[in-house]
Amino acid sequence: MVNKIAKTLYHDQSYPRQYPDERINGFSVRCVRGETDNAGKLTVTTTPISGISTTYALGGGKVTGDRETTIYSYGVCWSRNPNTTIANFASDAGPGTGIFTLNLRPLTPNTVYYVRAYARTRDGIIYGESVRFKTDPY
Repeated sequence: MVNKIAKTLYHDQSYPRQYPDERINGFSVRCVRGETDNAGKLTVTTTPISGISTTYALGGGKVTGDRETTIYSYGVCWSRNPNTTIANFASDAGPGTGIFTLNLRPLTPNTVYYVRAYARTRDGIIYGESVRFKTDPY
C-alpha cells in the first residue's frame, strides 16, 4: 500500500524518471486510524460547592478543549464515594464547553458527599478532581 501511494506521488512529478521505482523526492507517510489523545486537549475542573443546605447544593465546573475534541456532554456527578462516577448521581449541562453550575439533589442531611465535574467524549469520560462537602444538619 505504501509503494502504491509512493508511485502515485512520483507519477505526478512533471519530469521523467529513469527507473519506475526511482525516488525523486523522499516522502514520509504515516496513516493512523482512530488514534487520539483527548486527555492532552481537554481540561475538566471541578469548582467549589456552594448553596449547601440539608438536601440541596450547587456544584459545577469548567470544561475547556480545542475545536478538534467533540464533547458530547458535560456536568457533575456526586456520591458518598471519593471516586464518584456518572454511574452514581449525575446532572448534565449539555454538549460543548463552558463554565457551569448545576443542582445537586436529592441529598441527605448531615452527610459527606464528593463531587466531580466530567466531560464525555468519543474516547470516554474525563473527570475533574473530587471536591468534598457536607450537607447541613436538620
